Amino acid sequence: MQSSIQILRVSLLAAFGLLAAGTAAALQSDSEQPINITSATQEADLNKNIAIFTGDVVITQGSIEIHADRVEVYKAVPEKKQTTHIIAYGKPATFHQVQDDGKPVDALGKKLAYDVDRKVVDIVGDGQVKQLNSQINAENLTYGLEKGQLTANCKGGSGCGKTQRVTAVIDPKEMNSGKKGK
Repeated sequence: MQSSIQILRVSLLAAFGLLAAGTAAALQSDSEQPINITSATQEADLNKNIAIFTGDVVITQGSIEIHADRVEVYKAVPEKKQTTHIIAYGKPATFHQVQDDGKPVDALGKKLAYDVDRKVVDIVGDGQVKQLNSQINAENLTYGLEKGQLTANCKGGSGCGKTQRVTAVIDPKEMNSGKKGK
């Protein structure tokens, strides 16, 4: 059991440490904070290098807060060309973080998948990323943490409504004001 906890701890520390460090504007202290996970059930499969949390899963680390119905943490197995990744499922799964400038960033989708090694977050199914009054909605969004690149599309699904188009709302006052979040 201690070994499964160690696998989980290493996976989560790597994932959230890189997430916090990879986002330049994220609170720098987040990666130094302890990771807390609560759920109705927790299990680990040492042979498959996976830990699964189910039932009202809440993960916190500093200003980061994730809510999901189910979270799967996969530890890297380089010889099998597998990467370390975390997948959160929900109706929706949500992510919240406060940046150094005090502005909150929120994301939601049916599935939030973070590939630690590639430093890429995929939001799948009714995806949304929001900061204060600005937001983007799409069926699928992909954010590369290192390059700061975001792509969004509406190929199928209900996340884009009848128009099947990506929707972005940008509040010009927030772009130049340095306005802090609530």
